[in-house]
Amino acid sequence: MDITGTRIIEHIDRAFPSDAAFERELGIPEKTVNDWRRGKSKSFRAKLPEIAKLLRVTTSYLLGETHTSGVEMIPAAPEEQPAVFKDLFAAISDFSEEEAAKVKEFAQFVKQQRKQESSGPPQE
Repeated sequence: MDITGTRIIEHIDRAFPSDAAFERELGIPEKTVNDWRRGKSKSFRAKLPEIAKLLRVTTSYLLGETHTSGVEMIPAAPEEQPAVFKDLFAAISDFSEEEAAKVKEFAQFVKQQRKQESSGPPQE
C-alpha cells in the first residue's frame, strides 16, 4: 500500500469506531475501506479532499508531501463533525474526568478487539 493509503487507513482506525462508520460518513459503499486495506482498490484518490476534511488532516499530509508526525490538524466546526462524534460527545458531555477516562479506556479495548478479530485466528 502506498503512503496515501497507509495514512488514510491509520487515521480511519484512530478516528472512527469502525470502517462502516467512516464509509457512512463519507457516503461510500460498504466494504470500500476493506478493499483499500487489501490493496484491491485505490478509489480513495478520487475523494482525497473529502477524506482529508473528514479525517481533519490536509491532502498534502495524506499524499506524503509533508512528513510531520504530528498531523496538521484542521479544526472542524461543530456542524462539520461526523454524526458519530456528535452523538458520543452529547452522551458524555457531563461526565467527570474519571468517567471520561473509563470511556476512553473502553474505546481502546474495543479497538484492540477489532484489530485482533481482523487479523484472524492465531497461527500455530
